[in-house]
Amino acid sequence: MVPRGEKRSRPRASAFADELAPMVEVWLRLLNAHVPDAAGRCRACTAGGTGVPSEPWPCVIRGMAELARISHSAGAA
Repeated sequence: MVPRGEKRSRPRASAFADELAPMVEVWLRLLNAHVPDAAGRCRACTAGGTGVPSEPWPCVIRGMAELARISHSAGAA
């Protein structure tokens, strides 16, 4: 699972994930917060101040956290 737009921004996404990788508590919290609701929307990505999920899941933040987890598992951290 990778962020949307992965093909054009992979080097930047990978670099960000590598920076995030040693921050295990951070990406674990992101993974736990950015989960799908019954409609397939990210529960944490809501429309400005409404609390209503607005982004399709997996969202970009979930994808970045997944990349960080992968990077950490691969020993890049």
